Amino acid sequence: MKKHFRGEITIYLTLTVPILLSLFLGAFEAAKNSAYRVVTDCALRSAIISAFGEYHRELAEQYDLFFIDLSYLTDSASLLNLATRVEERMEENLNPREERLLYARGFFGESEAEVEIESAARATDFLGSELKKQAVYYMKDFVSADFIRDMQSLIRIKESYDLDEKTFDSAVNETSSQQTQIGNSQISKGASEEEVKNIKATSSSDIQFLFVTPLDMMVHKGGMAGVSRQTFNPFDVPSTRKEILSFGNGNYEDILADPSAGIFFNEYVMKKCGNYVHPKEDSYLKYQAEYIFVGSSSDSMNLSMTLHNVFAIRTAANALSIKQDKQKMAVIDVIATALGAVTRVPEKVYEATIILIWAAAESTYDVEDLLNGKKIALIKDGKDFHTSLKGSVSSLTDNACDYSNLLSDSQRKQLPAQTDIGTGNGAASLGSKIKLSYEDYLRLLLMSVPGPVKTLRMMDIMELDIRKTKDNDTFRIDQCVDEAVFVVRVTDESGTQYDLRRNYCY
Repeated sequence: MKKHFRGEITIYLTLTVPILLSLFLGAFEAAKNSAYRVVTDCALRSAIISAFGEYHRELAEQYDLFFIDLSYLTDSASLLNLATRVEERMEENLNPREERLLYARGFFGESEAEVEIESAARATDFLGSELKKQAVYYMKDFVSADFIRDMQSLIRIKESYDLDEKTFDSAVNETSSQQTQIGNSQISKGASEEEVKNIKATSSSDIQFLFVTPLDMMVHKGGMAGVSRQTFNPFDVPSTRKEILSFGNGNYEDILADPSAGIFFNEYVMKKCGNYVHPKEDSYLKYQAEYIFVGSSSDSMNLSMTLHNVFAIRTAANALSIKQDKQKMAVIDVIATALGAVTRVPEKVYEATIILIWAAAESTYDVEDLLNGKKIALIKDGKDFHTSLKGSVSSLTDNACDYSNLLSDSQRKQLPAQTDIGTGNGAASLGSKIKLSYEDYLRLLLMSVPGPVKTLRMMDIMELDIRKTKDNDTFRIDQCVDEAVFVVRVTDESGTQYDLRRNYCY
């Protein structure tokens, strides 16, 4: 009986021990695989962090943006360079040298890693939206919500008053066209020689000076001798080679959906770029913000076109100030009525012409004050005007007829003294409480530049600045990445393969 019982135990153990042993060995192998997967994951993360620690130093120091330059200061730029660096660091982590403190090759054995990059986000994705995303996130740490609200309010005020170059140019063109048409019709009706002289004078030279740029005026005065004449080669920057830029797989939907992103990026431009008031030294262009607005390769041209737009905004604002000032409008009405009676041209045409001339004359002073670092009210009160009506007409239109000679004695008596014209009490408005500097006008002008164009031009500036630094003469912004998806296959000593997929970004 005992022998029979012992035989049953032997059979039982023979059947159960292999099962228990296989279960134990299976659990051990599973634990080893699980541990090794953790090790490979840690090795991969460490390798990626190490590789992303090699961000471009000049780009970070000058513009506070973190991107990896795929060229690594060579003539060959490729995602393979980044993959190779991650692969090398993974090999070091998985197969440590014996002298290292955490040497553990005896437990896991030799391993091989193969790293590929599935996708990457480049700075130039969607015409610079990836770069813009970093810039916006950076500026959100510096710009308060109050600043955003103030800028949005200022933009609404500018739009509600139609204070822009288009309004100014259309007013000039419309007034000039009306004067020419009316002048021609009056001449064809056989007007007297004196009337013909007056008609021709008021339909040409009174308006012509408005087309002279403020920069030309100031150069003529000798006040702009220090304007930068620097230029750069416009044929090798991102904005001109946008058709052949390298693109990746950036994720920028949040930037496109953010209504305040444009204001944040505007402020980033103003913070990082030079302008006429605060020029950027040791750069291809000193007036970089003006370049982003205009897009010319010449500092002087960018400044000239920027001042033309500032001049136009100031002229539209000053025209509005004049229209709100009852004293000024009373004077203009007297002159326009007298001229209309003499030349048989509708007084409304003369009224519009005089307002434009006066507003433009005042704007030349405004632009000069802005360039000297002063702030000016968006909509002026009467007491803030520099110019008088008589001075505006006579000093800025040398060939124009003298309007005061056309007035009768009674009409001339209605005119206030010259020193009083331009110092009347203008209508108070919200715009009179807002004082803007030259840089504030630049902010407004930059808001009118389409987002992709603005970002491309900002990348032009970055690329040009980086190329002036040591060992970066071939730097290209479209070879910079800030995010990548890595696909890794690790093969251990036994031939077991481990597949990993990780995403990393700054």
